[in-house]
Amino acid sequence: MKGKAKAFRAVDSGFGKHAPAVYPVPSMKTVQHHGILEIMRGCPNGCRFCHAGYWYRPMRQKPPETLVREAEAFIDLGGYREISLSSLSTGDYSGLGELVDTLNDRFSGRYVSFQLPSLRVSTFSLALLEKVSRTRKSGLTFAVETPLDFWQLAINKQVSVDSVVEIIREAKRNGWRGAKFYFMIGLPLPQMPEKEEEAIVGFVNAVAKQTSMHFNVNVGIFVPKPHTPYQWARQMDSETAAAKLNFIRSRLKPHGHKVSVSDPLISMLEGILSRGDGRAGDLVEEAFRGGSRLDAWQEFLAKDIWQGILEKIQRLSMASLLPKT
Repeated sequence: MKGKAKAFRAVDSGFGKHAPAVYPVPSMKTVQHHGILEIMRGCPNGCRFCHAGYWYRPMRQKPPETLVREAEAFIDLGGYREISLSSLSTGDYSGLGELVDTLNDRFSGRYVSFQLPSLRVSTFSLALLEKVSRTRKSGLTFAVETPLDFWQLAINKQVSVDSVVEIIREAKRNGWRGAKFYFMIGLPLPQMPEKEEEAIVGFVNAVAKQTSMHFNVNVGIFVPKPHTPYQWARQMDSETAAAKLNFIRSRLKPHGHKVSVSDPLISMLEGILSRGDGRAGDLVEEAFRGGSRLDAWQEFLAKDIWQGILEKIQRLSMASLLPKT
């Protein structure tokens, strides 16, 4: 918009050189009640849909000695007994296996367990998962995003069915009884004869058939984000998204899989707030004045208020809220 000062991105060049001096302790039990140890910032992979992958460049790692000091502070000052080794792509941390060995040797005697977020199949190692499960078994999570090879090439993230099956079979032999998958619908993918919702169902059923396991399946709606190659992509409308999500649920639940999905209304609001200019803030103020509060909690989401606002701006064209190309 005219008259707006240009913003510049700042990069923390000292990341990883010093452990934080303060570790706030919540006064109540939080939803994710464990310590978050950021082992790396940035990501080397460049998935085309991922805002954080572009925003947090360049990739920087914390040295192991800094991480050991941070973990000790989490345990001594925060009382945590579970700590997540967090980053955008933890499997790409060089020397991850040695880091986990060091942390286990230092803290397993105090009944502290370390968790890994979802790992790329290309960097996945069952031996590594065994290491983080020495004290408490860690979950098995695959962020597949989209199921077909051609689509995966388009978004620059490849996850083959055969590789997933091989990993899960080995995990099952070592005591794992389930796994979690993350998918997205609405990605700007090349045209293929198979519909994306059918492809997702086919992927899960193919893995289940070959491993005899049931899965937790999470399906989100793609929201185009600024600073990514997809920043000008069209977002899937709520009605189409709801129909696709209902199809996936209806096909997977009867086979014993648990399915959780994004709310199409929340995804649409996220899309407007992600790419809209200063005028999008007027919508938030209007919702607030209409009585909307605590909308980040789904049980408090005032759908009638937001639907009314969206219907009103739809008549003015929702596209007018977005920056012009």
